[in-house]
Amino acid sequence: MDRREFLSGSACAMAMSGIDIALGDSYVNRPLSWGVLVHLGMNEWHEVPQRQTWPNLTDPALVKAVADEYNAADHVRFDETVWRRVTDAFVKAGVNQIVIDLGEGVRYPSHPELAVKGSWSPDRLRVELRRLRMLGLEPVPKLNFSTTHDLWLGVYQRMVSTRKYYQVVTDLIADVCEMFECPRYFHLGMDEETVSLQGEGQSLVVVRQGDLWWHDLRFLVDAVEKSGACAWVWSDRLCSHPKDEFFKNMPKSVVQSPWWYSGSLDPERNAVARSIVELAESGYDVVPCGSNCFGQEDGLSRLVSYCKPRFDQSHLRGFLMAPWLEMNAVFERRLCAAAGQVCRAREKWVEI
Repeated sequence: MDRREFLSGSACAMAMSGIDIALGDSYVNRPLSWGVLVHLGMNEWHEVPQRQTWPNLTDPALVKAVADEYNAADHVRFDETVWRRVTDAFVKAGVNQIVIDLGEGVRYPSHPELAVKGSWSPDRLRVELRRLRMLGLEPVPKLNFSTTHDLWLGVYQRMVSTRKYYQVVTDLIADVCEMFECPRYFHLGMDEETVSLQGEGQSLVVVRQGDLWWHDLRFLVDAVEKSGACAWVWSDRLCSHPKDEFFKNMPKSVVQSPWWYSGSLDPERNAVARSIVELAESGYDVVPCGSNCFGQEDGLSRLVSYCKPRFDQSHLRGFLMAPWLEMNAVFERRLCAAAGQVCRAREKWVEI
């Protein structure tokens, strides 16, 4: 058995299971993850260039950068010098996990045709992953397979739910699990798959519905689990569809990330707040997600205060910050501010 077969097959899963058994409660009850989402690949939003704006932006450089960052490009947009400074800030703030949205940022061995100018080689990625681990940061891979966020899939984003598509996504998941050397988690995205959220930003609107969406989700989850990782998804499907459908079809093995960025946390008035309660009551493992992209300065602390008393601690795996920003000098301050929110949220966790 070669290295790829080990990492992408049942042997890896068995090895990870053995670690669980050997370490017992010290593994199962490991400290909460305090993570930040970063983007190596940014081709997830607009194939047709759009003007993007955020509230509370007055700096002209920021306004221009936000207008450009969500439009697809033929090159990797990731400043490694800024990345080094930002990861140092993460460590100082107490971040212990980095979820890396890979997209077009990596040259996948099985499908090099998906690469763009500057895509990282597998070896280059492995070197960086080793550096992160030495800093005490757990790297978690993310590939978003939602049809609203899959421009990085190139021609294959127009082949959704075909035999070719299933083979390609299986190959990519195996590639990533090999490069990350049996990651604990694998984030599959799967958020916002609607017509309205694709709109004029994409040349071809593709939306799976009903049983097909659930079939494809289970296919992706199976591929991740066969590689020995735990599948992780955004939970907005629970907010936008009947909850009975969600709880009937969503495997209990899949980690859930309900995302709340601003507004009310009253479950009677806010669908996300309500979904957090429903997930807690249903026994799913959950990593709630906050963001500082909408001017919310201490949103993650509010989320911690809301979630902690509602969860059996064995099912609350951690918290995630999602700045939704390109890794460049213009956004460096805001990326570091996201880490600051994690620091304050950790302090809030201890207080309550």
